[in-house]
Amino acid sequence: MPSEENPDKVLIYADYFRESKLYEECNDLKKAKKSIEIFMSEINLNLVLFREAIEHISRICRILKLERGHGLLIGLGGSGK
Repeated sequence: MPSEENPDKVLIYADYFRESKLYEECNDLKKAKKSIEIFMSEINLNLVLFREAIEHISRICRILKLERGHGLLIGLGGSGK
């Protein structure tokens, strides 16, 4: 989530940034976007990635890798989410 003093700063934790699969922090949005685009190209999926989408993908990846991992996704009517 971007901070109030620096809205461009991104705080993402994931394990898909390097081949070593270490769960680490990534402050570079371009690096995260590039990593996700590589995975998407392997399955012929073309999506538009913006900051919020990358943050959500990182959270969902973390949840699914947990033992018995599951998440509750809530969409508010009329919000477009």
